[in-house]
Amino acid sequence: KYSPDSVLSGTDLMVENADETIYVYPNPVADFLNVKHTFQNASIEIYDAAGRKVLQQKFRDMSPVNVAALAKGQYTFQIQHENGRAGGKFLKTD
Repeated sequence: KYSPDSVLSGTDLMVENADETIYVYPNPVADFLNVKHTFQNASIEIYDAAGRKVLQQKFRDMSPVNVAALAKGQYTFQIQHENGRAGGKFLKTD
């Protein structure tokens, strides 16, 4: 489960809140970050270590997010959806 102060490791992140579940994987990621959710409309914003927004994308269920152009390092993300928002961290590798 998502813990806002934790550094993510392994291959999966799951965010749960009542009837809401979001999976973000793999972690670490090389080219495509998969986001699986049950919302009608959602968007993701990805921020670098300096807090600069480096990517923003709207999507529906199970849409891959192309992160291949991002430099190696740790990133944070925010997923906004009709019931609120969720977030976490991931590690970008080559």
